Amino acid sequence: CGHIHIFQHIKMPSSDIDFIVNSSASLNRPVVARDGIVFFSGEPGFLLCSIDDLQIRIFLINREGEIIYRFSRQKETI
Repeated sequence: CGHIHIFQHIKMPSSDIDFIVNSSASLNRPVVARDGIVFFSGEPGFLLCSIDDLQIRIFLINREGEIIYRFSRQKETI
């Protein structure tokens, strides 16, 4: 997805794909809003991912341990 040190949730309106970018608790860059950005933050931190048979849950957590963003997607049934 590229090399940038900010949290991002990117989803283009014409796509079913969600891109989640982890800040990796590293030096960050200034945050700039762009097309397709659902969420962004320049805070350093880490990502926690929980997956089971029915859904995926992603939590973006800052260095103080606070959840600053959460995202989940349910499994589609046919």
